[in-house]
Amino acid sequence: MLDKGNARGLILWFVLRRSHEPAPPAFDILTVTDDSSEGDLTDAGNNPVETADAINIYWAGIQAMQRAVRGLGLTPQHLLIDAKRLKEIDIPQQAIIKGDTKSASIAAASILAKVERDIVMRTLDVRHPGYGFADHKGYPVPAHYEALARLGACAAHRRSFGPVRKALGLPPLPPWPSASERAAG
Repeated sequence: MLDKGNARGLILWFVLRRSHEPAPPAFDILTVTDDSSEGDLTDAGNNPVETADAINIYWAGIQAMQRAVRGLGLTPQHLLIDAKRLKEIDIPQQAIIKGDTKSASIAAASILAKVERDIVMRTLDVRHPGYGFADHKGYPVPAHYEALARLGACAAHRRSFGPVRKALGLPPLPPWPSASERAAG
């Protein structure tokens, strides 16, 4: 179990959409709590599918993480992040490649994110039956492709995802501009 003392390196997790369904017991075990008045030590940033379609899933994730950090009840001393840096956040940070295998904090955050994702996917499975969201968790596996071919895309699908575009009869998207191209434009 994590406590405030070893959680100062921020446990950061994010998903593209949130659900208000109660989390399973494992979630409660990993959630960092703070009994003081300083505020929560965890927060979740999220972005709707439309944001991922507009700026791509990578940058939507970065935005969500930035909002999560800004939404904390206190300022972390240091951020440990799995393979990414948050350049807009003025807090010392370390991007760790394969961080979930090298850092207990990142591994715990990864578990929290997957628990949250599973809740969202079970909710989507009820809202959009036949797609198998609860089983494949949105990963591009044959069952997901088969459901897209059989049912077409639903509101939960990113229109920027190639197989969804194909199911909708839309042309492929051009490559996303690089960070330097976006800054120049």
